[in-house]
Amino acid sequence: MPPLYALLGLAVATGPRRPGRAKVGRRRLWPILLGLSVLLLAFLTWPLLRATYELNRGAVQEIRADLAPGLAEGAREGLRSAAADHYRAALEAWPEQTMAHRRLGLLALEAGEFEAAIAHLERAWRGDPTHPANRKGLGYAYLWAGRLDEAEPLLRTVPQVRQELETWAWWRAKQGQQRLADYARQMAERLR
Repeated sequence: MPPLYALLGLAVATGPRRPGRAKVGRRRLWPILLGLSVLLLAFLTWPLLRATYELNRGAVQEIRADLAPGLAEGAREGLRSAAADHYRAALEAWPEQTMAHRRLGLLALEAGEFEAAIAHLERAWRGDPTHPANRKGLGYAYLWAGRLDEAEPLLRTVPQVRQELETWAWWRAKQGQQRLADYARQMAERLR
């Protein structure tokens, strides 16, 4: 929408006036150059703008799925699916968008799709290896996939992860996910 306002401004700026004859050419040239510059800038940054827009729309859907009171589980899953669609649209516009990869990876991790989570979280981690959510998310994806040797160096950098792993071991066992509970216990022991 802002490019339309820019064009409207250009039309007003170049409208009929009666300046001195010597400066007519220059006064008409600068609004045209400004308009072309705005259009060129919009054209060059369009993938980034579209990716950011889709990423934000996905984040709103994901947060609504997590925090909206009174939603049935089916409605929550529908919102998470819509969020994932927006994240994929962001990646179509900008394939190296680390936040879209991180969010898709974390959604896959939550759904128990560990290999899909690893694929996205590895790309997010390569894009920004210092971001704590990238390290922790990828560490947990490796852990739940049974790749403890790869998970250990990533999880070692997470503060208070041992207590978290002990809680995960208890919760996974309570859910009947004994293999995942064993992975969490083994990792907690490794990090002592």
